[in-house]
Amino acid sequence: MGGNYGFVVHVAMAGWYPLCFVLFMLLPPARAVAVGLVAGFLLLPNVVYDLPGIPNYDKGLAIVLGVGLSAALVDSKRVLSFRLRKVDVPILVLCLAPFCSAIVNGQGAYDGASKLFDFGVRWALPWFLGRLYFGDFEAQKYLALAVIVGALCYVPFALWEVKMSPQLHREFYGVMLRSFKHARRGLGLWRPNVFVSHGLAYALFNSLAALLAFWLWHTKAVTRVWGFPMGFVCAVLLFMTLAAQSGNAILLFFLGVICLLAATRYRRAFPVICLVLLPPVYVTMRQALRWDAKELVAVAEGVFGKKRAISLNVRIESEAQLRDQIYERPWFGYNDFKAFTGNKGREVESDPILVDSRWLLYLGLYGAFAMIGLWGMQLLAPYLVWKRLPPGWWSHPAVAAMVVMGVASLLITLDGLLNAFEIQAFTAGAGGVCQLLGTKEGRRLWQA
Repeated sequence: MGGNYGFVVHVAMAGWYPLCFVLFMLLPPARAVAVGLVAGFLLLPNVVYDLPGIPNYDKGLAIVLGVGLSAALVDSKRVLSFRLRKVDVPILVLCLAPFCSAIVNGQGAYDGASKLFDFGVRWALPWFLGRLYFGDFEAQKYLALAVIVGALCYVPFALWEVKMSPQLHREFYGVMLRSFKHARRGLGLWRPNVFVSHGLAYALFNSLAALLAFWLWHTKAVTRVWGFPMGFVCAVLLFMTLAAQSGNAILLFFLGVICLLAATRYRRAFPVICLVLLPPVYVTMRQALRWDAKELVAVAEGVFGKKRAISLNVRIESEAQLRDQIYERPWFGYNDFKAFTGNKGREVESDPILVDSRWLLYLGLYGAFAMIGLWGMQLLAPYLVWKRLPPGWWSHPAVAAMVVMGVASLLITLDGLLNAFEIQAFTAGAGGVCQLLGTKEGRRLWQA
């Protein structure tokens, strides 16, 4: 896509910056960051401005730049007080990976610097905002509530699209999303997305919101939202997770519930550490041991039906087709999508190979170096929850939001085995968890 969009799109993308500034003027900084990250994800149009010589400008960059620049202007003292810590090593590795890939593949320092900037804004900035603003228990709770309220605000629009088809993005912004062709479900219903990039991304966001609501309700950390009892809120968000009709999102919700309940009931966090190990074990089995994963397809067919199993099998076949390509440049990848896959571009009809999963995309483009950084960043939060916090404390109202935010980061990592969606609020949430559990300043707050 280029920049030939309608007036409403240009106003929304340009007006996002003053809107973020107003948020910081009206709300305490931590709340402004939480509302900005969630509102941007749910409301901004899914467009890409193809800018020559610099990274493409899209919704993901706009969300974080708007919030980050407003924070720097309004709360500069706190921003300037930021210091790197050991927990930041994975995110720094992730951001350096595309730069190293560009140098190794001969694309030059300019291309590398361009992608370094892109990754720095896309991944590092929300992480650092999380470290700055969500490194205490109340801020974590407010971030969780911002996600829950955002999901509740989406309910009437998502229900309309379930019945009428995902048309609101086109009606309001004049741009049809590419996911429309995949949105048809059974019984004459549709998978909604409203202003989110894809129906699967909406389903993931809603399932995580339902998990946050469930744990805050179960632990009595929050009893009411907008005057509604928390149990009712949980029921509504669980219903919307089912209405989004994504088997993967439903599975992730119940995995999260099982992990949290097992930890508190049996005083064992074993399921969490098993899931933390799952992504590297899965990729190792697929790449090094050449496991064909047919058992997963069979399980998917038994649980979710033949259509979902076929979708999973297409992804697995794509992984197998690109396995030898990855072996040729394992550490820093190709830094070129067409060189890696032979495709013209992601989601183009004529592309011979489907590349939907985050791990396959980043491993092929930027190599194992990028995956170490990405998984290190995403899995550090749940690992620290498992390592530093006894399971008996997980249901304490004061720490409930932090615990469930760490588990949410784990579930997003698992989703990346199949999909490649970015939800900036949860990247910030993971940064806040690591600030609390992985730095001296956070541990002093915890001990107090």
